[in-house]
Amino acid sequence: VAAAHVAAVEDLADRIRRKPRLVRQKGDHDGGAKQFVMSALPSDNLTLDTVGEAFQNRSQSRDGEEIERVASVRDATGPAMHLRLDANEAWHLEEAIAILSQCVPYDIQYIEQPLEAHDLVGMRTLRQAIPIPLAADEAVHSLESARLVLESEAADILVIKPQLAGGLRVSQQMIQLATERGVQSVITSSIEAGIGLAAELHLAAASPAVTLACGLATLDLLIDDLLIDELPVRAGFLPVPPGPGLGIELDRQALDRYCVRGFA
Repeated sequence: VAAAHVAAVEDLADRIRRKPRLVRQKGDHDGGAKQFVMSALPSDNLTLDTVGEAFQNRSQSRDGEEIERVASVRDATGPAMHLRLDANEAWHLEEAIAILSQCVPYDIQYIEQPLEAHDLVGMRTLRQAIPIPLAADEAVHSLESARLVLESEAADILVIKPQLAGGLRVSQQMIQLATERGVQSVITSSIEAGIGLAAELHLAAASPAVTLACGLATLDLLIDDLLIDELPVRAGFLPVPPGPGLGIELDRQALDRYCVRGFA
């Protein structure tokens, strides 16, 4: 809630100044990124259904199931697409080493949160054991937690969710801390509606240190993004909306439609 309030106040201030959020964060000059790269399918012939079929056609035995899945997806996508994994804290250290060491031939860009969020010692050990970069996600939820991950040398990449971290300014500080230690950052959504997504898009586009594709193509997962104009992904890029503030307009009819009233 605090992060949303900060974003709203900053958006209002930029509208009063009639300046885009991206430009003001970059120092009031008209330059820099106007769109930001997203993950995308490399051809019209490759769809999520294709990847799903690859999963189904592989052996369903428990032994090596994760490795079989990775192999299936790489076979379906071909070598050109960046492939990321996310274990969602599901593995213990020995299991992660065993699985990921066999995934090296499949050219994995990074593995996200393979161990439990609190196991920073295990994450550091895993980093030393395998060549696949590790990304900390659930372990990163505040400036202090990001600092702890970095000091523990537990990740090659920080996955930053601004709505959980405390807003845009805190997220900028996290990116700066990571950059100082040679660690990359990725900005992702928390499946929020269009206003929050637009704020995250401005943050990513205004951050030169953020060079990896960000996880912001999530509005299609919602019934309604609460915006007048959609934020379309085009050829793997999400254009930064022009105009003052965040560059978007709230759909007040949609907001009224979903509003729950009657609470004291």
